[in-house]
Amino acid sequence: MLESRKVKASQQEVIELYHSCFPPEEKFPFDQLMNLSTRRDVEFLAYYDHQIFVGFTFSIIGSQSVFVLYFAVIKKLRNRGYGSEILNLLKERYEKVINLNIEALDPQCDNMNERLRRYVFYKKNGFMNTHYRLLLSHGEYAILSTPGFDMESYKQTIQIFNKQLPEIK
Repeated sequence: MLESRKVKASQQEVIELYHSCFPPEEKFPFDQLMNLSTRRDVEFLAYYDHQIFVGFTFSIIGSQSVFVLYFAVIKKLRNRGYGSEILNLLKERYEKVINLNIEALDPQCDNMNERLRRYVFYKKNGFMNTHYRLLLSHGEYAILSTPGFDMESYKQTIQIFNKQLPEIK
């Protein structure tokens, strides 16, 4: 069974995974994530299988739902059930609807297979396509959710990042 621990600013393994898994346009400065993680409504967690670092999540906890901004598993440890186990831990921990965004499926994109694998992984783990899209300057994202999605709750939870919400269609 995995163990979760709060991320500390000096955790090089988390910093390296964060920088290797997300493109620059999708990343906040790591220091900003650490500052946000001091809030009561934010959790930045690292996951360990015994003492082996497996991955991390960065989540915003709203009154009715949780938004997972970042979720990553070390590449060489993927396809071993760790991702599913982490998602199950999140479901048990929060006992709320869990929302997250993934790059929208677009046959014209250059990483369609990766996007499709990610989508299938989340579907297999109980997430549904809400059929809403988040439109950001660097791309379009599909909003996925566990059962019980509510748009107002989603908006309230992601409000932490910007005063003006991005366009949602």
